[in-house]
Amino acid sequence: MHCSSPRAKAGLKILLASSDPLAPPDIRMNYFGDDHDMRVMIAIARRVLEIIAHWPAGRQLGPLIVPAHLAAKHGYKTGETPSDAMLADAALHYSTTVYHLTSTCRIGDVVDPRLRVQGVGRLRVADASVMPNVISGNTNAPTIMIGEKAADMIRGEMRAN
Repeated sequence: MHCSSPRAKAGLKILLASSDPLAPPDIRMNYFGDDHDMRVMIAIARRVLEIIAHWPAGRQLGPLIVPAHLAAKHGYKTGETPSDAMLADAALHYSTTVYHLTSTCRIGDVVDPRLRVQGVGRLRVADASVMPNVISGNTNAPTIMIGEKAADMIRGEMRAN
């Protein structure tokens, strides 16, 4: 099973690892799955290095610290301008997210407004993955609300039948 919105070009993928219902799923974060993401990351790293290079006088920061394995791999010497390849390698090794994942089964793309998976009978998704966009705050309370709303919709449908 693959739960991903058509708008999510190379985003999070959750796959069934086996037919065993107790087996954990295969979760693929796919950071930098789209080439644009890496170009943006390199541009951000370059901007940060520019800001650091022009830090206010009297408060100079030390040299860029590059892990030895990356410096050796890319022939980097302290004080040199890092290559795009080295910045990309650093991003691949050390990037992580601080956000809760959302929006992989968006309402309107994967599920309908009643949280039913389009094209799959009797299956709903009721978690943060149905959010149309990543929210600016913590996802805990909105996710609880989504679950409660799903329960209300299911309860209402059962009473109607």
